[in-house]
Amino acid sequence: MSDAERYTIDEVIYEGADSIIYRGRRTADDAPVALKILKRETLGPKELAQLRHEYEIVKDLAIEGVVKAYGVEPYGNSFALIMEDPGGPRGRRGRGPGRGG
Repeated sequence: MSDAERYTIDEVIYEGADSIIYRGRRTADDAPVALKILKRETLGPKELAQLRHEYEIVKDLAIEGVVKAYGVEPYGNSFALIMEDPGGPRGRRGRGPGRGG
């Protein structure tokens, strides 16, 4: 299954020097997701290790307000950290400290 078949990208929510975070949906279950995709077309072991390390840090955290990480997957010629998107249409947009939640 291709990247375009697994995820639908809706918008850019952040762009940094090394990565872009997109808001989208997982096609299989229509779940809102955020995809952090590394910009570099050719990744070295260091960049991939950093992305996997980021995933390992947050994957088992069960703390309200911390985004759940689903995994690291190949995406195009790069890799993506797939995360929940609590700000998506079915998410918890507007909740949290100072936002009435």
